[in-house]
Amino acid sequence: MRTLMQLARDAGGLLLLALIASVVSGFSNASLIALINKTLTVEADGLALLGRTFIALTLLMLITRVLSETVFMYLGQRAKARLRNEVVARIGENRLGFAGIFTDSWPGADVIAQLAAARGYPAAAFSRAV
Repeated sequence: MRTLMQLARDAGGLLLLALIASVVSGFSNASLIALINKTLTVEADGLALLGRTFIALTLLMLITRVLSETVFMYLGQRAKARLRNEVVARIGENRLGFAGIFTDSWPGADVIAQLAAARGYPAAAFSRAV
């Protein structure tokens, strides 16, 4: 619930747009089913109007479904990117944890430099990686 509330705060307008488009898509889908059911009992002279209504509802459903799925996907990817950035920032701030592993003061740094030199990689690429 907390995540949804934060998403609503961060992307209020986009979230509202996606929700409305999703609801409209669902109603147009239900209307299409009702229209198909009604078509089974209509006289031949009323089929043209029902055909145009069917095309309009199909286009409305397609547009709103694509819009809602695209906006929801964008919001999800943006939220994941923000979470990744927060994790990276927290790891970078952690001075007591693994920060010393990637410096030359770590005892394994010489081994990594030797392996890099043996494989033909520049040693500078592996020293002071952070």
